[in-house]
Amino acid sequence: MQRVLHELRRNNMILGENNEINTPEEQNETPAVQPGRQRISDLFRRDLIFWFTALLHRWWLLISLPLLSGILFFSARSILAPKAYSASTALVRQVADVRSGALPTGYVSTQFNVILNMILSRANLNETSRRLKLNYTHEQLFRTISIRQASRNSNYFFITATTRNPKLSADIANTLSEVFLEDYKKFIRTNIEQICESSIRSRNSLQKELDDLLSRKKRLYDENNISSLTREQATNAQRIIIQEDRLLHAETQLDALQKKYDDLEVQLQTTPKIVELYSEQNISSDRKLADLKLELSSLRQRYTDNNPIVEKQKTLIKALEDSIRENKADDGKVKVVNGRNAEYINLSNEQHKIKAERTALKSTVAAYTETLAKLKERRDKLDLLAPSLNLLEDQINQKRNLLLKQEALTKELQLFLDRSFTDVTIQETATVPTDPLPRRRPLFFLLGLFLGAVLSGGFVLGKEFINLSVRSKVDIEDALHIPALGIIPHFDHHCRADFYSALQGAVNQAEELLRGVEKTPAIIAIAPALQEDLSTNILNEFCEILKVKRDVSYRIIRVAPEEQTSSSARYLVNDFLYGFTDTLPEPGKDQVLYFKLDDLAFISPPEEERIGQLRNTLQQFDLVIWELFEFELHRQLYSEICKSADLTVIPMRYGRTSKWQIYQTLLQLNTCKVQRIAGLLYDVENKIYRKVSL
Repeated sequence: MQRVLHELRRNNMILGENNEINTPEEQNETPAVQPGRQRISDLFRRDLIFWFTALLHRWWLLISLPLLSGILFFSARSILAPKAYSASTALVRQVADVRSGALPTGYVSTQFNVILNMILSRANLNETSRRLKLNYTHEQLFRTISIRQASRNSNYFFITATTRNPKLSADIANTLSEVFLEDYKKFIRTNIEQICESSIRSRNSLQKELDDLLSRKKRLYDENNISSLTREQATNAQRIIIQEDRLLHAETQLDALQKKYDDLEVQLQTTPKIVELYSEQNISSDRKLADLKLELSSLRQRYTDNNPIVEKQKTLIKALEDSIRENKADDGKVKVVNGRNAEYINLSNEQHKIKAERTALKSTVAAYTETLAKLKERRDKLDLLAPSLNLLEDQINQKRNLLLKQEALTKELQLFLDRSFTDVTIQETATVPTDPLPRRRPLFFLLGLFLGAVLSGGFVLGKEFINLSVRSKVDIEDALHIPALGIIPHFDHHCRADFYSALQGAVNQAEELLRGVEKTPAIIAIAPALQEDLSTNILNEFCEILKVKRDVSYRIIRVAPEEQTSSSARYLVNDFLYGFTDTLPEPGKDQVLYFKLDDLAFISPPEEERIGQLRNTLQQFDLVIWELFEFELHRQLYSEICKSADLTVIPMRYGRTSKWQIYQTLLQLNTCKVQRIAGLLYDVENKIYRKVSL
């Protein structure tokens, strides 16, 4: 009993928006039980036991299908993969020879993947078939051959042939290796020949370019009358320096002569042309003065006027003149003889001589200047010519160096062509195999077992996944979010105790849900989603328990059968519901009244007030039970009756009622704001009842 109360409280806690559990002792009124929010994804919830039950029920499929699949894979492998023999020829690529300089300059080593592709070329395959006299096409031979490396970056690789004949496998591997090596040598030689031809063409092109550059250089030298630009520039620079020195020296001399000429001009202006040659008075002093002046004239011819000797002589003459002038100022002369001044004559002669030298020197300076201008013009021309000539020289040197390298490369290639070279060699020839290749039939058998197990398990679990029938309390409470009124097993003579115990629990749960209802009588609507979900026997047993144990007076309103009899016609409540009368007919011994779904019920269903007035008319009873029709038959009337009921019970048949149908019914009832919806699962298999009723 305590377990039943615990389940009832748990159901109330799940379904209400309020999570608190209010017992009758804590509160006199029980809140209405609202159905939870339905979600389509929740319809796939189910009790875990059904996953295991589905696997157990189809154990024969889980065992037989993997075995059949394993046997099928084993047989297919045995038939489709007959015995085959494999022989391998080992080859190695000596990359070290290429790196150490065994190949000529300019030759690029063939990539390893190109070598592997060359092995299986059509020409090599056809040549192998021809040598072995095989009636194979290149495609058929290609399917018998495979190539693999010893490791990812290894230069050691194998040519493997797989056929049903062990000797043929070895012959194919060895012959294909020999054919490949011959083809590979030809390939290397062809590449070297192409490189050599390209080198010769490059050499000829370089020689032609060099000849053109030399011709341009010779033409420039001839046009500018030079043999060497550097030597010509150095010679011209030396000439310019010498000519500048000459010009500077001549200009210096010219300046000196000009100054000397100017000094003589000044002296001529101060020197008289006629002078007193002889006087009787003061003869000795005058003679001495004349001697000094004559000596001064001779000194001026040898020295300049600024010379200290000349200056001293002038001083002596001036002092003597002053002395004579002071001592003989008043003396009269007895005899005076005048004549041309010899000093003036000498100065005049000297001036004419300097003028002649100056004129000659001016001609020399002009000649030097003209020569220097020509030399500078030559220097400028050489400077302008130097960049192009230097560039031409660099190009010539560059072309000569390239030509030398190209000639060396050509000679190296020609020497390399005289010998046969290959960097791939046969390391180990193929031998005739004695054992066939493993066919791995046990592995295929295990693979078949695995695939069969996956298929059978997927089929069983997938079928269980799409099974949306109601089979446990989890389907009612967790998937549909309504409380479970009870889970009733299938009635069997050996399980009567479980049947009536479950039925009694459903009665107790219904009383618990109706505890807060103060209206009399309480109305219960038995609302099936489908007509086959309704069980009249369960309802009758339910009413008998209420009558016997609880002493409850009740009335049942049931849908009249389609083939109405005279006995059931007098128990119809249609007139009351349509308002034709205010009294209900008296039921028979089974306390059952009937409601007929005639044309009027579909055209103009009973009003909500008349359905509600039914409670007032039956106030002398404790309980009124509506046994409704199928939901899709008349949705509006179905919803109105459920809305007027205090408790709506949706019957569900174990394994037959679909949660999808219940889901659609609940959506309609929730839209109409129907209170207190519960689910009743019945006809549960006895062998699984105790597992799903917990």
